[in-house]
Amino acid sequence: MGADIKLSSSDWAAWVQAVFSVLAIAAAIWISKAESRHLHAQEKRREIDSVFGVVVLINRGASIIRAFSGINIGGPSPAAIHSIRILADRLEELKLITVPTPVVLRASLESANLLRQYLDKAAKGRYSDDRDFAGKLERQSDRILDFYGLSDEDLPQPARRSGNSDEPESV
Repeated sequence: MGADIKLSSSDWAAWVQAVFSVLAIAAAIWISKAESRHLHAQEKRREIDSVFGVVVLINRGASIIRAFSGINIGGPSPAAIHSIRILADRLEELKLITVPTPVVLRASLESANLLRQYLDKAAKGRYSDDRDFAGKLERQSDRILDFYGLSDEDLPQPARRSGNSDEPESV
């Protein structure tokens, strides 16, 4: 029934070498794919961290504006004005974003523009209800989070919005 195969020791060595060569190639392919998946996951994590950085800056600007919203006497403190300037500058810096998507870039630059508009208004002494600025900024951060399928709850706890209360928060 079966063929009686007789192999010499050199034939056996050749077969063993062939089998282990195929196994080595398969292992190299598997290791390469695993490494590629790991690198892709790291890249995605860096992208999400970058996105969170932009969202945190936008939310911080909204928080500062909301804290002084409705205060007609004196308006924002010099420290708050300085903080808003720094936030606008950082949002305009493209190096902040490691993987710039059009959605993130647009929201970042529009938020910087909103902060500059707020600064112009504050410089002219107009301290009426500025909740509209804060709301527009929050919509920009929501746009970014929505694009990535994230929410404010995905942000690290200290970076989450404190809420939309009408109470000024300490700055």
